[in-house]
Amino acid sequence: MATKRRLPFPNPTKASPRSILETKTATKRRRDESAENRKAVYLVAELSTNEPSHSVFMVDAAAAAAVAGGGGEVRRAHPLSGSGLTGAKHGMSFVAVRSEHGSWILGAGGRGGCTVIYDPITMEEFRGPHLHWPKQEPVLVSVGGVVYAISRRPRVRLATRLDYLPWVESLSFNMGVPRLDRMDSPYWKSLPPPPLFPCLLRPSEYRNPPDYCVSSFAVVGSHILLSMEQLPGEEQRGTYGFHVVDKAWEKVHDCNLPFVGQAVSIGGSLFAAAMPNNGGGGASVFHMSIIKVSSSSSPASWQLLVQEFPVASLGRMIPQPRIFSPLGEGSFCSVGWLASSGRSHGCQIKEYQIEGAESKKDLQATVQVKHQDQTYQFKGQSRFLDTHMPIVAALSM
Repeated sequence: MATKRRLPFPNPTKASPRSILETKTATKRRRDESAENRKAVYLVAELSTNEPSHSVFMVDAAAAAAVAGGGGEVRRAHPLSGSGLTGAKHGMSFVAVRSEHGSWILGAGGRGGCTVIYDPITMEEFRGPHLHWPKQEPVLVSVGGVVYAISRRPRVRLATRLDYLPWVESLSFNMGVPRLDRMDSPYWKSLPPPPLFPCLLRPSEYRNPPDYCVSSFAVVGSHILLSMEQLPGEEQRGTYGFHVVDKAWEKVHDCNLPFVGQAVSIGGSLFAAAMPNNGGGGASVFHMSIIKVSSSSSPASWQLLVQEFPVASLGRMIPQPRIFSPLGEGSFCSVGWLASSGRSHGCQIKEYQIEGAESKKDLQATVQVKHQDQTYQFKGQSRFLDTHMPIVAALSM
């Protein structure tokens, strides 16, 4: 890996006790300001019961970051939703949504196509409008105060009762909370599906339709990007983008997105995402942008530009996480589940701070990050779903 050239400096002069104190104070102030600017992380965990099916916890990432050395103390994840979200259902996905009216956690999906909205500040829970058609663990993204729900596994058979048309829907928070008990509240609106979905199957293919599954997605500017899983021996289908203003899909790259799951924004054009297992796992930082290109022989079209920067931390690659969450400018975290011990459950949050993230145009071949682990316990919670990862979402707000 390339090393930075050490710049020449004049011979240092002996510092006075006052200047040393001022330097230490300024350093502490910068550290405190950095901790204050960190976003709170809300964990949504799936429970073994049907009602409620999920619960919300908050972890104090700012306080953990302020601890010198970090990682030595086991902290407690604070339950916010009491015994759980009463309106949540199994099969839901969750997303953080922000508008000028506030910030909320929205859950949507499952066999009933229900929507639940939770305010982590006031701890109020609202029922939202139902999806036009139930979606199992849909892809949820939020752009400009609007939530978009996309079928993760689009189906063409009505008998499946899940993930039938419409495959893409949107719900706006720009007029306030879309509550089910208010007649004038917004409702889910149908949107056109991406050409990657089974829109144009031949009649013979309906007898045994192929499997479709979204493998990766991200929000870049005004576009929602997604790629589909690639079967062995199958050619890549490319990446399509949905322009949230024009409400139209367009192919923006011939190749699939080079990561799995969601790429989370960590400031500017930088994103953090998990790498495929066949690529050695781990994580990478990506520089992604979309530009409009035109030529004399073809009309203007959108084009995705992607540059990958593998992440190294303390001499090793980051273990592949299942869930990423942004923490602020140039920082992100991964969430992992720890083995249960009696009535105590825990998770480990690995926090990463990119060194020199402000110089986004001059990243090295390998990005160096500062690393910190923090363990959180869920005391008295023995009702988590018996799975290797009951945490289904890590949302920063």
